[in-house]
Amino acid sequence: MTEPQGTAVVATLGLGDDRVASGYDHAANLSDWDELSPDLVGRERLGLDVSAEDLADVLLADSNRYAALTARFPVRDVFSAVAGRVGQRTARASLAADIYFARYRVG
Repeated sequence: MTEPQGTAVVATLGLGDDRVASGYDHAANLSDWDELSPDLVGRERLGLDVSAEDLADVLLADSNRYAALTARFPVRDVFSAVAGRVGQRTARASLAADIYFARYRVG
């Protein structure tokens, strides 16, 4: 699973703190299943270089951010509005994403 983290560019969109509480536990895994033995469980932070359009895609993919951004940009094409605002600041943005992974053995 991935969980994108805030960027400096996000502040220009009027979202404030980008950490939207969704209640979803990104670190949840199958470690409590008796049939499986955890072999490798971890978390890493990746840095991704993304375009303004890519960042708009990621931000609008989350329903909480989507609601906040459609309220902030009450236009028909919110994607273009968000990508355009990000593009005014920078052509490329750095996006940090936490990834969670687990590998198990059966038995």
